[in-house]
Amino acid sequence: MVDVLLLTDFDGKLGFIRPAGAYRIATSLRRAGYRVLVVHCVSSFTTAELTRIVERHVSNKTKAVMFSTTFMNVERRRLKRPHHDDTGTVSLDPEKYVVALTVARRINPAIRVISGGVNFIPPELGLKIDTHIESFGDVAVVSLLAGESWFPSKSIKGVPIMDGERYPVDMSTIDIEYHDTDFIEDDETLTLEIARGCIFNCGFCASAVRGKSKQDYIKPFDVLRQELTRNFQMYKITRYAISDDTLNDSPVKVKHLYEQVFSQLPFNVEFVCYLRHDLLEAHHEEIDYLYRCGLRAAHFGIETTIPASAKAIGKGLSKEKTFAYLRHIRKTYPDILMGSLFIYGLPFDSLSQLEDQFQFLNSQENPLHAFRAWPLSLVQRMGKWSSEFSRNPSNHGYVVADNSWINIRNGLSLEQVQRLAIDHSRVFESKITDFPFDAITRRSNEHPHQGRMLPIRLIDRLQDRSLLDDKIARYKKGVLSL
Repeated sequence: MVDVLLLTDFDGKLGFIRPAGAYRIATSLRRAGYRVLVVHCVSSFTTAELTRIVERHVSNKTKAVMFSTTFMNVERRRLKRPHHDDTGTVSLDPEKYVVALTVARRINPAIRVISGGVNFIPPELGLKIDTHIESFGDVAVVSLLAGESWFPSKSIKGVPIMDGERYPVDMSTIDIEYHDTDFIEDDETLTLEIARGCIFNCGFCASAVRGKSKQDYIKPFDVLRQELTRNFQMYKITRYAISDDTLNDSPVKVKHLYEQVFSQLPFNVEFVCYLRHDLLEAHHEEIDYLYRCGLRAAHFGIETTIPASAKAIGKGLSKEKTFAYLRHIRKTYPDILMGSLFIYGLPFDSLSQLEDQFQFLNSQENPLHAFRAWPLSLVQRMGKWSSEFSRNPSNHGYVVADNSWINIRNGLSLEQVQRLAIDHSRVFESKITDFPFDAITRRSNEHPHQGRMLPIRLIDRLQDRSLLDDKIARYKKGVLSL
């Protein structure tokens, strides 16, 4: 039996990924003395299997069931499996969570249901949340379970909201320590957190910690080195997806990461991460340090090639300089896979400009290996998890109504850019430029694409669904055996 049951899931479009939140919370709780079980792939279990898991591990002494709302579909409940809807939004159906919580409450009517994440789940979906933790919950959740007094920052539909930012986190404690019951396999790409927050404050961005200073909220390098070493010694893990908003926000930090962490490891690491191309172009030494650290796939925040829209979101490097530098990277480091999203519907976009941008991205002039169109979202999320554009749409030329928007400058609507983004993305997904994939993977000859680190999900045709299904089946077998 456990003290806390944590439920989490993923959509499968990037292979087998473990969302870091549940495992970070589990690590904090275990270090506080609680017995915790994380159940991943919730949507892949049958109702009978989930019932069996809950009945086996939840008792009248279990304190809480917890889950994240970040990737949960809160509007279309009839979905039968995880998917990406036509807006590009990751959608995980809450139905299986309702099953697990219903069984848990039958066993222990006093059990607490605690959620975290960027979405608020309406009570009518049946989850009946007791407390929602807004922002980071590492420290807040331990305080909550310990029974320490607290005051809600607000209440939504009768659910008290706990502000996680009132509980400062010690950055030396934000590593993840996996457990035997997580059934980690050596071919996995694990999520790695080096720092929190972003020094930038882009108008479209809904990250909770924006505008920090360069040296704020960074994990101590000795802790990071220990975490990487532990994962290698216990699970032979060498491949990571770094979750930092901007890994290269400081050339000093990048240099120290190489000198004090990655060059000191007795094994080689490979990773995918988010990078600012303009900072790489301004600080040419960064890309070499990152490559020597293990950079093998980069997701750039280019967002647009339309000059007025780029200026409106704080992306000042010109299209010419941007792609000239990316061509330099591709030539100098041919085994770095490069990709970017392009946001459709930014303040000064027009349909003709988006079509021109599409023609360029679809041409041989574009050095990116992977790219995808994504409609601008003005959804109002929880508290700080809302962008400047979504909080103050009229200041940026938008009228928002009924989960849609119109740009009053030119009449461009969300529905128009959704259709265009879908059409363009289908073309992008139907092809991929030549890339030496063997340079970033150590798969066997039988499974050359398993566990690949792809920066964006458009290269789905390289993903062998049967391999993903096999991995999920092995994980489920492990959890069901406990």
